[in-house]
Amino acid sequence: HRFLSVGGIIWRIALQFGPNTLIQEALAGPSSDVTRWKSGETLDDLWDDTVTPVELEILSGQGLENSVTCWPPHDIWTSSTKWAGFWSEKDESWFQLQLANLSSGNTEAPKTRKDWKRFYKPIADDRSGDSSIHGSEAFARDLFQKLGYRVDRDPIWNLDT
Repeated sequence: HRFLSVGGIIWRIALQFGPNTLIQEALAGPSSDVTRWKSGETLDDLWDDTVTPVELEILSGQGLENSVTCWPPHDIWTSSTKWAGFWSEKDESWFQLQLANLSSGNTEAPKTRKDWKRFYKPIADDRSGDSSIHGSEAFARDLFQKLGYRVDRDPIWNLDT
């Protein structure tokens, strides 16, 4: 259930490899781990399942003996210039290609964290000025301009003046 709410690549992997009843189970609410054993996240009297870093590693296909993963780690995916915050046709095309590469035994399909990071460059590292990259400074500047704000000067961060 919780893998679906994490979103991004984790959501898509869960849909691909989870049981046919995954969505119905997710809609039914927290798992028995939470309801019986109170193992999960809490907010006041509300409980929810959690996903641990180890579970994220397992779902991304990290082997115990090495540092390669079949899928990009969640943190790299979500901070990438390629991730727009929703699953797109482009994401699905890439996913299907990666799935085919993995299924065919292509030994170059699994990658190290460093390789994934090179392919999914973090937004913070993007200096291209491409306003189509969600989360980039160029995107924010373009959005503020469309909303009618001046963007021809640097912001003033000292709020006392």
